[in-house]
Amino acid sequence: MSAFVRRIRTSNYSKIEHGIREPSIEALKKIARLFGMTIDELVHPEGKMPRSKSGG
Repeated sequence: MSAFVRRIRTSNYSKIEHGIREPSIEALKKIARLFGMTIDELVHPEGKMPRSKSGG
């Protein structure tokens, strides 16, 4: 994980990990890439994707 930590500050990652701070889109991209996941898989680990609303 050291390569990842070099791209995102350790203190910021720690705050995200402990729920103190919300990750930016860029941080989500980096975390997802690190674990070989999509952002959707990262933020919806149970596989329960939100349903899109139909217009009408």
